[in-house]
Amino acid sequence: MNKLIFLGTGAAASLVRQMTSLCFVVGKKAFLIDCGDGTGTVRQLVRAGVPLSAVNDILITHKHRDHIMGVPSFLFHNIVIGKSKSFRIYGPKQALDILEYMLFATHTYDDERRKQVIFEPLWSHQFVPVLAKPKTSVTGILLTKQDPKIDCMAYVVQLGKSKIAFTGDIQPDSSFDLRIRGIDMLVHECFATSENEKIAHANRHSTAKDAGICAQKSGAKKLILTHIPPKTVIGSEQTLINEARQYFTGDIIVAQDLLEVAV
Repeated sequence: MNKLIFLGTGAAASLVRQMTSLCFVVGKKAFLIDCGDGTGTVRQLVRAGVPLSAVNDILITHKHRDHIMGVPSFLFHNIVIGKSKSFRIYGPKQALDILEYMLFATHTYDDERRKQVIFEPLWSHQFVPVLAKPKTSVTGILLTKQDPKIDCMAYVVQLGKSKIAFTGDIQPDSSFDLRIRGIDMLVHECFATSENEKIAHANRHSTAKDAGICAQKSGAKKLILTHIPPKTVIGSEQTLINEARQYFTGDIIVAQDLLEVAV
């Protein structure tokens, strides 16, 4: 069964959720989108029953530390301890340059394995060859209406008849809503409610309202909110659902760490 596992669903300041990381499991293989929480991502994979050896690809959305800090620990476990032959990391070149420095600047035994790590920079609307299976594809979409200093990507994953889009960090972008039309599921970051809209948008993030509008315009059947800030910021998680429901007619849930969704 193909499934999506939410390894980490928190924002950078969360003390109760791991930082952002998704795991797509397709048969006996798997790949990650973002890997944000040190050794925490590795622990979550173990808890979810996903062998580390099944993961040979990580797709990065952007360079923020809460989306990339788990990569060095993951590679240590997979290459140094697990003896994997090779590993591929995809994403904006800006983020990959930072990761390459992080991976090989600290330990000699990491640097000796430099040739085993393949960095694959991505540009707009680019096919990502992570899985060689029929009716399976991953496409990276460069987000153009974000912080001009930070290259951000979203990803659309096609698994059989299911098409899932993941936004990463994003502020409202009507052109993106249209570019992902026809998806079945939208995994959208949610920084706040509209009460704190100015703060959210100033930090290049979205509200529950923004997520609901994006889901409705894209034609999605299900909206999953993730990258959730502390409850001191949003109050009840139900508040996020209630706001998004005003703009989206499909199913809405707030992701929790280790949530599994069949796709």
